[in-house]
Amino acid sequence: MAGIRVAPRGFSTKYRAELMIAAAALLGSAIVNVVVVILFEYRNPMLAMRYGLALAAVLLMLLLLFNQRRLIESKFALVNRVLTDHFGYAYQDNQYFRRRIHYAQEKLRLAKVVVNQALPRILADALAEHPGMQRVNIIIDSGTTLAPLFPELLAVGVRSSNPKLDVRLFTNSMSGIGEIHRLGGRASDVLSEEDFNLIGGQPLSKYRATTGKVTMDFLKSLWSEANDSTGSIVTIGIVTANWLLGGKKLDSVSLCARGRGHLKFKKAVCEHSDYRLVVAPLGKILPLTDVGILNEMLPRDNADPYNTYELPPASARTTHLLTTHRRREGLSPFSPLSEHLRRIDAGDEAVNYLLCEEAPVFDPPGDSLREVFAVETPHGYIEENFSRAYGNFGVHWTERG
Repeated sequence: MAGIRVAPRGFSTKYRAELMIAAAALLGSAIVNVVVVILFEYRNPMLAMRYGLALAAVLLMLLLLFNQRRLIESKFALVNRVLTDHFGYAYQDNQYFRRRIHYAQEKLRLAKVVVNQALPRILADALAEHPGMQRVNIIIDSGTTLAPLFPELLAVGVRSSNPKLDVRLFTNSMSGIGEIHRLGGRASDVLSEEDFNLIGGQPLSKYRATTGKVTMDFLKSLWSEANDSTGSIVTIGIVTANWLLGGKKLDSVSLCARGRGHLKFKKAVCEHSDYRLVVAPLGKILPLTDVGILNEMLPRDNADPYNTYELPPASARTTHLLTTHRRREGLSPFSPLSEHLRRIDAGDEAVNYLLCEEAPVFDPPGDSLREVFAVETPHGYIEENFSRAYGNFGVHWTERG
């Protein structure tokens, strides 16, 4: 069967825009020349003609430049659509995309630990402490830190010693579901998109999340069902935050977030879950008590301050903090921070959390102090206020030089 023959584009079709610009420039210059000659013919007609031709040339170049800009924007619009279709992110200014590359390798490492070690251990504890447990609701928070969990869950599933346990996954993370769709379904996957339940609500583009009344109403329905189950339904909440405020001694953790309904969702999950797993890269744990200090570091034109929620001390034994550690001899500025967390864990001094025993050692990429420091402090306002943000728990690369 013969295909459709496409006629080749002629010169006038291919360069139509340029020809129109040239014609417009010539017409404009002719009009300018006539005006100039009429006004100055008795003085110096040749000079007037030269000015007119120079003006025409300038006008022609400007129009061609504007047309080139239009063509470039048109071409990048196509690239933008392709990137959005395949990866879910645009080439344009995109806050979520920028945050996605912060601590990227560390987040991938944490995702593997959550799915393969921390979550199975917490689930085993829940089964041991709730003999009548028949179902577990696992609620996964939004954010770039937890988005890598979804591909890992697809590949591995939720590991449980009870094969009859009804495991239900809920999330308000649109980016997490996007990660599932990006993979397109692999033959080796244990789970599929049908095993995830996306909680509805108002979209919050900045965090690729759903929040608002509809979101909270759904959570309330989960809490109500769990309360009426007399122990047969147990809830595990996996949450993260923009920052974790650990207090001056890093012994009391508060979730720090901003954005419409963002912190409210995290707070509800923490308050109503039977077990909580808080996940964050090490550099996102700040030894601050007052969120006002953090807000003072933000750019002056920022109109979206952070708010905090302190995890309740009464739930300390069922609240697990998973972060990474740094080697003492490494180049990371957070070696003192890591060492102090180890001492807190060994001394059982934390007020409202338990440090996960599965916390992995992570070596940030870089061959010099300056390179590693740049990787560990991707936020400009934190880098500029490093000493104020981390105090004695951080070492600026210039202090080691």
